[in-house]
Order: sequence, then structure tokens, then C-alpha cells
Amino acid sequence: MDLECNKLYKFQSVNENAISALENNHIWLSDLDNLNDPFEGVVLFKEPASLQDKISSYHKLSKNTLVKLSKLTDAKARELVLQRYLEDPKGFLEFCGNQVSNFKIKLLNNRKEIGIYSTASDIPNNPQTQVSNMLLWSHYGDGFSGFCLQFNLKKLKESLIKLNPEYNFAWTKINYVDKPHEVDIFSDVGKSALEFFKGLQCKHEQWLYECEIRFISTGKGLMKFSSDALEKIYIGGKMLEDDQFKLKKLRRDFFPTTELFKASVSKTQYEIVIQKV
Repeated sequence: MDLECNKLYKFQSVNENAISALENNHIWLSDLDNLNDPFEGVVLFKEPASLQDKISSYHKLSKNTLVKLSKLTDAKARELVLQRYLEDPKGFLEFCGNQVSNFKIKLLNNRKEIGIYSTASDIPNNPQTQVSNMLLWSHYGDGFSGFCLQFNLKKLKESLIKLNPEYNFAWTKINYVDKPHEVDIFSDVGKSALEFFKGLQCKHEQWLYECEIRFISTGKGLMKFSSDALEKIYIGGKMLEDDQFKLKKLRRDFFPTTELFKASVSKTQYEIVIQKV
């Protein structure tokens, strides 16, 4: 994936956890259940439309699994599956049905171990950066009382990998769609697992304004990042004076090379004005 969207924006509220994390060069990777989209990670499992389709799907799945695990040829695996089915059709269908159900449960359980860090990126072909996006300030920046961190994508990615070697990291752009991602679990078990996790790359098109880029990790919670990955901090125009003091002190003590800005509401039009502090 290219690095055209190299600016990432994380809007946050001012609270003890957020300040403590920044002081220690940490970001927080949430689990799916704690993200604000109620449809986060939802997928549709493609189901056979009839009994004949179910028999055909189970034959195909069993044959592909045999080929992968036993290195049999397609013809030999197909022959063995057909023989097993003819010996006990009902038992064959029950066995395959249980295997499919267990595989679905395994996928759903594995999803619970994943950590997510969601950020916004600039809207393509729009000269305004996301720090001028009133919706993002409203939804994630505590109604303009919070703050926004601007990261360098490449540096953040590299520092997460380097400083948290016990976990694996990936990043992806979100696809905005009008229906949940569909998975054909009967075609190939390995492929189905990959297709299942592609559901983490999909959100409803109502979220399009975010232009989200998310980091996905095999771990959750606090993760270390390098201070040079944080390029700018933006203070919300409604932030309390005490909170502004905390943030300015934090920037001075822990991120001396990071630029500090304040986002204010224009007095003459619907616009957010950005000024360097």
C-alpha cells in the first residue's frame, strides 16, 4: 500500500488516561467491542440456499481441506469424500455442519484478541486537512474541548513494529460500503479466514467523512511509539484553561520538537481556523 496519506489524525478527549499515555509515548489499541460503530467487524456468512447446495458445498469444502492437509490430488480427495458421503449421508452432513460451526466460533473468538487504533486521514482532492473537520472535532474531540494528534504514518508504523516486537502490526484504509462484507466459508478454510478479517476493513458509507486508516495488531492496550512520529498537536477551541496548560506542559517536556497549534471557530463563517501557538 502506498503512503500518499502520510498524515494521520487522532482526535481525543482530555482525561487522565490520555495524558498519561502521551507522557509515556503510548497509544491505546481498543478491542472491537469498545469502538463506537455498532456494526464494527460485522460479516455475513454465505449460506447454501437448498439441501442440494449444502451437500455440494460440504463436498467442496471437505475435498479442499483434504487436498490441503493430506497433499492428495483433487481427483483422489473427491473420491474419498464421495465414498464417505455414500456410506452415511446424514452423518457426513452433521459432521461437516459441526466443523463449519466450530470454525465460525474460532474466527469470532480470534477477533476478540485483535487491537485496533483508528485514525483519520485527509480527504482526497480536498485542500483542507482533517483538523478543519467539524464532525471529527464534534464526534471524537469532545465537542471541540479535546485535542488532535497529527502523526506521520510511516514513522508511527515503523516505531510500533520496532518498539513492540511481541506483537504483529498491519495498517489499512477503510472501505466504505452499503452492506456488510460477505464470507463464503465453504470454498476454502484458509481463504475464508482471510476473507473474514477483511470485514475489519469495511464500514458503512455514512462514516466516509473520516477517511479512516486503522492499525490492526495481535495485541490490545498500550503500545509504545517513537516521539518523532508525533508531528503536531492541535488544541480544541473550547478546551478549558487548565487542560490547555497540561497539554502545553506535556508538549514542552516530552515532545519538544512537536509543533503546537490551536483550532478556533471563525467569527464570520462556518470554518475552523488553525493558528500556531
